Amino acid sequence: EREGRWEVERKRIRLIFDEETVTGRLDGERITIGNGVYLRGKAAAQTLWDEDAAAYIADPLAEYEGKYYLAGLLAGEENRVEAVDNVTLWLMAKGEAMLFESGKLTLLSWDASGSEIRVNGEETPFLGAYENGQITGEYGGCQVVLLREEDEAQAYLAAHPYVPEPARPPVLSGFEGCWYLGGASFFGRSVELEQSGLIRINLMPDGVMVYEGPGFTEEGTYLVGEDRTFEIRIASETMTGSIMKGRMDLNGMAGDHYIFFSDPKRANSFRLTENARIRAEMAPAQPTAPSETVPPETAPAQTSAPEATKSSTPAPAETTAAEQAGDQDFWDGVWFGFVRLNDSCTGLYRLMRGKCYAVYAVLKMNDDGTGTLIGYDPAATFTERLLSGKVRCGEDRTLILTEGVIEAFDAKLENFTAAYDEEKDLVCFSLTKSISGGTVGGDLYLRRWGESWEDLPEFMTQIPGYESYLEEIRTGIPRYGAD
Repeated sequence: EREGRWEVERKRIRLIFDEETVTGRLDGERITIGNGVYLRGKAAAQTLWDEDAAAYIADPLAEYEGKYYLAGLLAGEENRVEAVDNVTLWLMAKGEAMLFESGKLTLLSWDASGSEIRVNGEETPFLGAYENGQITGEYGGCQVVLLREEDEAQAYLAAHPYVPEPARPPVLSGFEGCWYLGGASFFGRSVELEQSGLIRINLMPDGVMVYEGPGFTEEGTYLVGEDRTFEIRIASETMTGSIMKGRMDLNGMAGDHYIFFSDPKRANSFRLTENARIRAEMAPAQPTAPSETVPPETAPAQTSAPEATKSSTPAPAETTAAEQAGDQDFWDGVWFGFVRLNDSCTGLYRLMRGKCYAVYAVLKMNDDGTGTLIGYDPAATFTERLLSGKVRCGEDRTLILTEGVIEAFDAKLENFTAAYDEEKDLVCFSLTKSISGGTVGGDLYLRRWGESWEDLPEFMTQIPGYESYLEEIRTGIPRYGAD
């Protein structure tokens, strides 16, 4: 028996004695210290003992199961490596585990014995020591700390702030700053730009550059030669050209040419001049008067237009009221999924190929089978409202867009038909839209909100923020409502 004092901070409790301090976790009427659990009242303790003994027999891994948040140490030094909401590890029953990294899901397996936990994946397994809801270990040369309680992980991060290395003096090229797109051409043919600076290149010190536009931001490097030749590299893309007097000319690998200016006003003036020239070249030529006229007596006789012939094909049978009501109920509500941009992205937007964005589709249907559609991007990569339009129910559970607009690009949306795949319980369709400087295209996949995607892992792993979607399902409240 020893005497001491105690203090509580958040869910942490400390028992302070002369010779040592013991820490534990406080949760309601329960205190957990190491492998020991203390409850207020003898009856409650006996009940817990009986329940835990039965649970341990049924599931010996139950003590370790739960959701863990990454706090972590970098190379053994007290530096933060990840935000608390970026990486989570779920240890589930029957040795199954899920790792979420910035919305990407990896399926793993795990096992535990005593205070040791082993997590297995496709690469090197992670070995950690478990104690009181905390897992510590080393992975990839970094010391890793996983905490079961989110507020504990946040407190840990606050106590171990990131300390960056001392900044080195920057290496300047003389051309640092933001450059704005004023003109573009593909295979020698200039294109109209709706807005100057739609695409921007930001040249940073030390040869770092950022290439950004609607829906994408790519980081790369650049190099300026002694003769002011210019080269930038973005992933596998290389562009070369020259830079002089506030103007940058770049040539891509696909027959494309871009003109950037360091002054946004100059970029806009160049764009307006080029747009006027392009429209003048595209204007139809005025017809010239014929050199001779056809003599009246030889001119072909004027005939009246023939009457429209009636089609022998019978008109399709109208959808019955019952079918229409069933389709209206089927489509009405909130749908969730993702859009994957494909090889239809060309010109200024080809760097967006392969990118995936979460999508919510809110359908509000009327009794006559017509309705409205609004598409949302919760990350607001382009704009939060992606598209909106009017729809109607088609045959065989298809949905037809009759008119709409892609709000992210302020561009009219052509009609399309979305089909429901009964086998995969999935709505899928493709969209391609020509806009200023190229085209944007992608494949959209949707399921009714509240349904899981675990049976389609090849789709599930591509959904950004899928973990947030699971949290929505648990609360029963979608991020966007139909009202």
